[in-house]
Amino acid sequence: MLSKQKICHIARFKKDSPLSAREVGDIVGCSHQSVIRYRYFIERHNLHINDMVNTPKGDLLKLFFPNYPYRQIDKIEPDYQYIHRVLMGNRKQTIFNCWLDYIASAGQKAIGRSQFYQGYRHYRKAQKLSMKMNHRAGEIIFVDYAGTTLNYGRPGKTAVQKAQIFVGILGYSQKMFAYATPRQTTTDWIEAQIAMLEYFGGVPEIIVPDNPRALVNTTKQTRVIASNYERFSVHYGVSIVFARVRAPQDKALAEQAVGFITNRILADMKNMRFFSLDEMNAYLSREVEKLNDAPFQKRSTTRNIEFERLDKPKLGTLPQKRLALVEQVLGCRVPENYMVEVAENAYSVPYQYAHKPVDIHVTRRHVTVLHDMQEIAKHPRSYEKGEEIRITEHMHPDHQYMEDKALEYYWLWAEQFGEAVQKIMSLQFTGVHPKSFNANIACRKIQSSYEKSKISSEDFERACQFALDYSQTTPTHIKLIVSSNAYDIQNDSPPVDLQTHANLRGKHYYDVTQEQGEHHE
Repeated sequence: MLSKQKICHIARFKKDSPLSAREVGDIVGCSHQSVIRYRYFIERHNLHINDMVNTPKGDLLKLFFPNYPYRQIDKIEPDYQYIHRVLMGNRKQTIFNCWLDYIASAGQKAIGRSQFYQGYRHYRKAQKLSMKMNHRAGEIIFVDYAGTTLNYGRPGKTAVQKAQIFVGILGYSQKMFAYATPRQTTTDWIEAQIAMLEYFGGVPEIIVPDNPRALVNTTKQTRVIASNYERFSVHYGVSIVFARVRAPQDKALAEQAVGFITNRILADMKNMRFFSLDEMNAYLSREVEKLNDAPFQKRSTTRNIEFERLDKPKLGTLPQKRLALVEQVLGCRVPENYMVEVAENAYSVPYQYAHKPVDIHVTRRHVTVLHDMQEIAKHPRSYEKGEEIRITEHMHPDHQYMEDKALEYYWLWAEQFGEAVQKIMSLQFTGVHPKSFNANIACRKIQSSYEKSKISSEDFERACQFALDYSQTTPTHIKLIVSSNAYDIQNDSPPVDLQTHANLRGKHYYDVTQEQGEHHE
């Protein structure tokens, strides 16, 4: 069966042409028998060359072959439109079952199975259309993970681990990016996308990922984005538009980039040895940059040139601070002691938020507490067990007074008096824990003695100096000295020097070496 072009070419050589059928066949590219047969059909239907050119190929061939595209006239053509609807409506239905239904209804007039399959393939191919999407510069980035994994680690020291390869591509310039992560968790997705935005040097309007469980809590029509991923989108000011479920054409560029990087880079990396993810990412960065510098197959430019020319000026600016990756998000109600628990440790929040609901964001370095999406407390994360991390400003004023404090707190209070008061406070902490309960009680009693006595700061300094001179430095002694005004008593006799008193024998009396020398003499 000749093509429409060849049939029209034969029609131009009329029967009374000086050229023979064999010569026309050599010119057209067919046998002389075909030339004779098609000339007969043309004369029989009285076809003109202009009519043949304007007639669709299928209708033209049906004039020559009434049962086109089948050889036998009595065959019944399958209803491919109905078959396609059945197969698309029921995923468990097969084309073989459709063929059995067809031969059951057509009987002896049914075509063969091979011809049935071929006819459906042609019909399905004719229904398959694709639209080339035109993206604006700096508008969109498509992201996905490659199916290929790579091994890394030091053999003999640690178990060999598998790295997942993240891929991103800009919609306009098609500049690519690749990054290795240990897994495909929410943290890994966010870490890879932060590295991608820093590599591109800006933020697009839209990021289009697939529907992984790490990013979407449900893949129904109304998707619920994971809280950590939502934090990422808010921090960087980018919209997240998820691709449709089972519709890879929504991120065709990402699928193309994954295949391109897999064939050009990952296939060779399979035979390489990497000891860490940093080493792997350094190699990926170099190789992907080579692909971005390579010219397009059908264009006289490169991805990097198009990126610098159009994409980069249109990208939004990166935020000044990098997003701290949240490992865990917890929700709770603040107890009456305004201490929230995270991993067996307690962290304080302002006492005004007791009994109120809060969200706790746990990062690698910090524990942040939020109420109504506003940060109310932030603590360095502790990896010890059973610790209490408390900020004094978070406490109720009454509780601040009763909290066990270090010596520095009381030294600052004693600065208003002088060195004697500071020495008295230091003596209470001698040989005890830096935040000793007993030392705090003693210091608070000394503070109370001053406040209740209502004496001047100069007199209180003199009272403490009096206590030091006579080694009476306990809180009870301080209270008695202040209440009795003992520091005002004029005593002309100096304090007794215990080192020179007549009733003391002195250290020389117990000098063993001196006694042995005298006895020897």
